[in-house]
Amino acid sequence: MALIGVRPTTPELVGRQAAWESIRAAFTDAAGGRLRVALCVGDPGIGKSHLLAVVADRLASAGARVLQGGASEVESMPPYLPFLEALGPWIRQAPIKQVVSDVGSGALVLTTVYPDLTARLRDPVTSPALPPAQARLRLFEAVGRYLAALAARQPLVLILDDLQ
Repeated sequence: MALIGVRPTTPELVGRQAAWESIRAAFTDAAGGRLRVALCVGDPGIGKSHLLAVVADRLASAGARVLQGGASEVESMPPYLPFLEALGPWIRQAPIKQVVSDVGSGALVLTTVYPDLTARLRDPVTSPALPPAQARLRLFEAVGRYLAALAARQPLVLILDDLQ
């Protein structure tokens, strides 16, 4: 199982068994076809990122496709950076026919945040410029379709760390 964007080795959890059990139960439900969201919150420095790294490692070992991205406190952070980091490696490595099948016309929309995808598309058609709110909606729809397609083939875990 490929694990992109996750540290290759993760130490064990100490004092986080209840958190792990809660996340594992949510994953079991999600693997059964139900959408589940788990939120890990707490003060800075208590080990949330470490917990998520261990969770990513364990769930990938259990057969999940794990996508992981993180935010930054830098003011110049690009919009949607956690999603770009999480989805980018999969979009770039997937056969282009699969990406187009997964998102349909949304593949062209994805080129706005993944410009290197343009070169992989056969005969990319340009679309008229949309107002920013509508362009953002189209991007969200394309990302949603892509996540749904990935989840339909294999249990999917999307980890977004350091969202402030």
